[in-house]
Amino acid sequence: MSEDYTYIDASFTEGETVHLTGDLAERFVRYRDTSQFNSVAGRMKRQVEYITAMISALRQSEHEDLYDTISPWLGSDVITDLTAEELNALSSYTYLTDEVQYLPGEMRQGEEYEEYYVDEEALQDLLIELFYTET
Repeated sequence: MSEDYTYIDASFTEGETVHLTGDLAERFVRYRDTSQFNSVAGRMKRQVEYITAMISALRQSEHEDLYDTISPWLGSDVITDLTAEELNALSSYTYLTDEVQYLPGEMRQGEEYEEYYVDEEALQDLLIELFYTET
């Protein structure tokens, strides 16, 4: 656990290694305190941490590809709309949580729900920085 998440579950103590499966995994990636403004940001951070750790663990599997690793659980513990080819492609990706990009903008309180407003100019700059090189 990169932070103290004991407000979600008592076992989510900072610095501890917790094997997240089933209800515990779902609690970790889905929990959001809707009484707190912009609590979605914390949930998104935990989701990135979970996916990064999951891919790392899958890469250490004895199976040759990711699909073979998770196929015994498909339909029971694992639900995905990814094809076998898409799952196998995950093994070639590098997941670095400090390099995850988020849409630039700000969260605002709407009449009923929180609303995210994208900063269009900053988004344009980010797209150019990420996908184009100067020649």
